[in-house]
Amino acid sequence: MSSLIAEVGLHRQRLRHLLATTRGVVRIASAYVTESEMLGEAGDREIRLLTTLTPMDFVSGATSPDALKVLMDEGVDCRFVAHDPRLHAKVYIFGNEVALVTSANLTRSAMDSNIEVGAFVDRSEVHALIRWFDQQWNSATHLGASTLDEWNRLTAAPRVEYSDWQDRVRHLIIPPPPSGGPGVPLPSASFFRCNSNRKEARRHGYDDRYLELLMKKERFAAAWSEFAYPGHMQRVHECDIIFLFASGNVGIIAIGRATARYEVIVHNEGGQIFEGFEADEWRVPVEWLVWVEDQNAYRWTSNLPPAFLDISNTLYKSDREAAWQHLLGDH
Repeated sequence: MSSLIAEVGLHRQRLRHLLATTRGVVRIASAYVTESEMLGEAGDREIRLLTTLTPMDFVSGATSPDALKVLMDEGVDCRFVAHDPRLHAKVYIFGNEVALVTSANLTRSAMDSNIEVGAFVDRSEVHALIRWFDQQWNSATHLGASTLDEWNRLTAAPRVEYSDWQDRVRHLIIPPPPSGGPGVPLPSASFFRCNSNRKEARRHGYDDRYLELLMKKERFAAAWSEFAYPGHMQRVHECDIIFLFASGNVGIIAIGRATARYEVIVHNEGGQIFEGFEADEWRVPVEWLVWVEDQNAYRWTSNLPPAFLDISNTLYKSDREAAWQHLLGDH
């Protein structure tokens, strides 16, 4: 194994390999956390995650409460440092065998799209890193579900305000796309995939396409709680790109542009595009740029978790570009 990781996207590959091929306790120090999927592949292995945690980390999106909840539900033991000096280290230690010291936090952007550099250390230095980690760990605060829920609740409103501020600043710098056609996605645009919920429609006795046709008619991309990763929908800003995915090995059937931020319509209060589920409706207003029949769909190749997902990182780049070309061509 090379002693250096410098290529974009290679951190995830190497860390996955070490999770699968080493033994013993996994110790991770990461200032910020938004990635939850990779550690879920470790099975019953003991994992200790040490992070910084302040209210501003949640408000700014540097750390995701949704990601932390997923990790905790999967059995990852989480502790945090909420005092000075601030924990800013990024260290991944696998048993007593190998460790990686790196610039990469446990975040999706660090794993997949940022320019990061990491170096593996030899066995003698691994023991020194374990002693350092355990010293920090023993003085850190345990992160329990009740604490996470309370911090999540207290920062909910400031998170929305901060996102609105980011949106205003972004559009001061980069103007919206010209009218008169779909154009090309802005360099600043983020990308999201919404599941058209064919399986859920069928499960409730409706035609497979019932929910997606409602989304088309009413001009929304929608999901119904409880769905995975609601924080992803909270990231959507005006002019971001939405890909509509039809499950059952169909693929991308529509591409749209968000026309506003997300909204949540509470169940039984009226106003939902579909009131057949006993669930709140989360939705983003969308201008659909193109909509095709199943036989003309783009067969997405990347693994896609359900409901609504941020697909802005490089893991999905080739599929995004191919789907755009397939459905919109040179428009």
